[in-house]
Amino acid sequence: EIRTRIGDAIGAAYSLNNLGAWAERGGHYAEAERNYRKAHDIFIEFGDQSGVAFAKLNLANMAMYRGDIAEMTEMTEAGLRIGREIHSPAPIAFGLAMKSILASLDEDYASAWQLCEQAQPYAQDNLDTQFVVNWGFAVAAFGIGDFQNARRKLFEALDYAVRTNAACYQMLCLPVAASLASNDGDLETCFQILGVIANHPGSPKKWIDQMPITKTLYKDLDKQGGAKKNSKSQKQGDDDLKTYLSTLLSKLDDITNQESEREHSDSQSMQQDQLIEPLSERELEVLSLLAAGMSNREISRQLVIALGTTKTHIHNI
Repeated sequence: EIRTRIGDAIGAAYSLNNLGAWAERGGHYAEAERNYRKAHDIFIEFGDQSGVAFAKLNLANMAMYRGDIAEMTEMTEAGLRIGREIHSPAPIAFGLAMKSILASLDEDYASAWQLCEQAQPYAQDNLDTQFVVNWGFAVAAFGIGDFQNARRKLFEALDYAVRTNAACYQMLCLPVAASLASNDGDLETCFQILGVIANHPGSPKKWIDQMPITKTLYKDLDKQGGAKKNSKSQKQGDDDLKTYLSTLLSKLDDITNQESEREHSDSQSMQQDQLIEPLSERELEVLSLLAAGMSNREISRQLVIALGTTKTHIHNI
């Protein structure tokens, strides 16, 4: 209001943009869109191209929440084009990430992943844009069947969404989280997440229901006779979303750590297999003690073997 009174139209537009962002974070999408549209019109009137680029991409987001894919596509292309024309990293990253989501909507997950890879270098200085990129990665990875990367990228995206208390971001993460839980055979967690999606006032259900991974999930659950149980879980809901999501993050973190440990163990086994002549069990023991800094004599005492035998093992190693 002050900026408007003193004639600072561009300042007022940026303030409207910020008001839109706060409304969006709270899941108040109609209010957010009103503010974004007002900002968009002012930016166009006064020729602020950076503002126009971001406003169009924010409106692409609003169209996405409404399930209007045509407008989402139009605004994404326009915002990305302007971002490239003015060489502005944040709208380029935002636009590429939104194109990734559109590619995932067409189930072209390989292209979706590549678009996120293109977006990543431009997103370094903008945390909200990094969220969109990580979310795009998570959706694409799940679609490809790379569940490990889907989990890792989902953890990064959901962690930011919880820390910033952004309901809109939290809701966007949940379809991937539910699909991963179902894929892991954890139907209880899957149904709880679907309950949150169904009941939370900030849930963009029209968009979520259009996502191919959501459609596939519902089909799989119906085949397993899960529709009735799912309905019951949705009625129960979840009173403390932040606490629930923190618990979900812990689960994701535990599974990710277990996968990393298995990956490390597999890597070690592969390295052992790739040796021309794999080390014997005794040679591995000697090598471990050498790495710990023991002398030949100390190793001999530790393993109760002759000093000459120890030297032979080291020579063979």
